[in-house]
Amino acid sequence: MQPPRSAPGRRVACPDAWAGCRVETAKAEQGKKVFGRLCVICHGTAAIAGGYAPDLRASAVPLSAESFDAIVRDGALLGRGMPDFPELTDEETAALRHYIRQRAEAEPSAWDQVAAVWDFLRLMVKMKLAEYGW
Repeated sequence: MQPPRSAPGRRVACPDAWAGCRVETAKAEQGKKVFGRLCVICHGTAAIAGGYAPDLRASAVPLSAESFDAIVRDGALLGRGMPDFPELTDEETAALRHYIRQRAEAEPSAWDQVAAVWDFLRLMVKMKLAEYGW
């Protein structure tokens, strides 16, 4: 069975039969910490992309541990700007997947959207400062 797909900008709807959709709250809480440490700068606060990187809530990739690990740990998308994180454990990548799926199920608040824009602006300033060696 193939993971469900979504149009750009839309969250992936998970059929009940798809095992990858079941979110474990405890794992999602662990994943939130990993996400905040490694992913938030590009993928935005609460996994709501601020424009620099894809909106992970609309991706079917977190439904497949194999596909997710190929991208996140093994660098399958290095050529497209996605860094690899080979230091992550199986537990950490599973927790990240649960956090992303939890965020896909949640309706973002107005504050979440403002925070996503703020994160994007911060990233753009950091990138510009880096050009000048700051």
